[in-house]
Amino acid sequence: MLLVVPGFAAAGSLKFAHSLVGQLLTALWSPLLGVQIPLFARLQQRGDPRQLHDAYRLLSKFLAAIMLPAATGLFLLMPNLVMLLGRQYADAIPAARILTLGLCLDAAISVPLAILMAYEHYRPMLIARSCALLAIPLVIFLVPRTELIGAALVMTGTRILCDGLAMALALRHFRLSYPTRFALRVFGASLAMAAVVAPLALLVLTPPFPADPKIAVDKLLWLGYLVGNAASGGLGALVFLGVFKLTGGLDPNDRQRIRELRLPLANKLLRFL
Repeated sequence: MLLVVPGFAAAGSLKFAHSLVGQLLTALWSPLLGVQIPLFARLQQRGDPRQLHDAYRLLSKFLAAIMLPAATGLFLLMPNLVMLLGRQYADAIPAARILTLGLCLDAAISVPLAILMAYEHYRPMLIARSCALLAIPLVIFLVPRTELIGAALVMTGTRILCDGLAMALALRHFRLSYPTRFALRVFGASLAMAAVVAPLALLVLTPPFPADPKIAVDKLLWLGYLVGNAASGGLGALVFLGVFKLTGGLDPNDRQRIRELRLPLANKLLRFL
């Protein structure tokens, strides 16, 4: 992608956007990656479809409760984060927003791929992953014309397509069901959070300094802007948690089962969900 995007400046902006979103996503999602395949491999040895169904629904709920509000908040605050961390890459803001939504959604639906790998169903897994080959013509013909936005769309679109197909194949083969109602409640709470954060992020917290990196910025001004954005994100998190709990939150049975799965950071997050 960096080779096809025209110009060194565009390549640098794309690399910055992907690195920024990747680091944020790593902090939220990576702790769960290492436990999925061992968990489903253990369930495969037991041969109990009911346990597989319960584990899939619990992991999907847990990821939805993390990724949907994270995607909403980061989408709204991404322009401010870019101005704080790399003003010279202001042209990467639209691409960073697309990457935020796409990669968070992909992480939220990625559990079935781990199930296919753990249960050694390689044919549907390879079929799903082969869809990534569609990115080759898109990279060659679309990205040079659409630059950063096209690159972000290709990067996220092909990943969602691959993991979405893996999800469809796994749900059909194992007769699993995605917790749609729960995800809709999380989405509704995320919209409530967006209604509070959007006016602050888009109107109140406009960058108080120019995008030109050659112009020095007062450190106190930069720090104050950082604190303001952090406070806005914290307020949004409180709104999300309040609305989420008012609409039902996590069931007590789900809480207990998530604790039994021993997911990383689960006990800390369950205090708030």
